[in-house]
Amino acid sequence: MTLSVIKYTKDDKRPDQDYLFCGVDARISGTQKENASVDIYTNAAIKILPLQLKLSPLDCIECKIWPLSYDIGFTYAGHVGVSLYTYALLSYLCKDIHFTTPEIKDSMPFPSIESIAVLARNILLDYIKDYGSILTMEAFAQIVLFGFCPQKHDFVVYNIEPKISKYEGVDVTITNIDIKNIPYFAIGSGKKGFAQNITQNGGELKSGMIRKFIENQECNSSVGGYYQRAVYSRNGLTLYSESPSSDIEMKMLGRYGMVYSLGTHYISLTSTLRCDYE
Repeated sequence: MTLSVIKYTKDDKRPDQDYLFCGVDARISGTQKENASVDIYTNAAIKILPLQLKLSPLDCIECKIWPLSYDIGFTYAGHVGVSLYTYALLSYLCKDIHFTTPEIKDSMPFPSIESIAVLARNILLDYIKDYGSILTMEAFAQIVLFGFCPQKHDFVVYNIEPKISKYEGVDVTITNIDIKNIPYFAIGSGKKGFAQNITQNGGELKSGMIRKFIENQECNSSVGGYYQRAVYSRNGLTLYSESPSSDIEMKMLGRYGMVYSLGTHYISLTSTLRCDYE
């Protein structure tokens, strides 16, 4: 099962403290066959990824203060290979962005998230067509880009999803999700079950419901923990990962993401965990 949920949260007393929250079920499973259980391949897939936009000058005189960078949230559902190939090429291309005119440097230094969504759509469509010749509809993948747009000065969520037309074949559409005016936005095979769970619990998405829903799903303790989340505030993107319970060991992710030494530095995806987030 795949589930990725994004919701907008604000504090009426502190309007500048609003943020986007993304919680995901990080398991990767096989295709469920009739009257058969789902095979879980891993519980530690990374399904929230930081997409870094890196601006570089064409004039080497400015190299002392450049490049500048900016992160966008990237989450996905569907075919893992197609999703990650799309992310890899998109990430590679976004590492070398330049201004069309010198004046743009001061007025709008970063491109809009919508423009990146258009690029992601084109890449995803190409990969779906390439893999679709072999895998047909199993090559389908859905991508969501989210963040605080530097041009719109607001939080945005773009859903990038394949569609099939009887006459035009496969296409990929982009939808600007009005995230501030809906309870949440979800993708993946688990979104129907998640919606039913909310209905059964009063019909309102409350704090902790995403985590609890994922924790209550069947898991494979021999693989490891499977809950990941991200917070995109006005200060940027922060990633968190943790084991859903003390009985589950985060074997793969925990091995590298808990406290992993880099000599003079270290990696810790849980060291800045905030309890007030989902």
